[in-house]
Amino acid sequence: MTDEQDQSRIRRTLQTIEGFVMYQCIAMGLLQLIVLRFSGRVPVLFFRYLRTPYRQALPDFDGDSLAS
Repeated sequence: MTDEQDQSRIRRTLQTIEGFVMYQCIAMGLLQLIVLRFSGRVPVLFFRYLRTPYRQALPDFDGDSLAS
């Protein structure tokens, strides 16, 4: 591509995509921190986001070491 306007438009598009991905990563990290912080306040019965029933005990890691 030799047209400067096309190159500029492509650069802006790539920067926009990179910014979108960056904000998505930040949002996912914040959600994970919120879950770790407040996981003890939600009864185990409310974990309905699991796709299949969890017949065994939940993992021992509860995030208390990271939340404090």
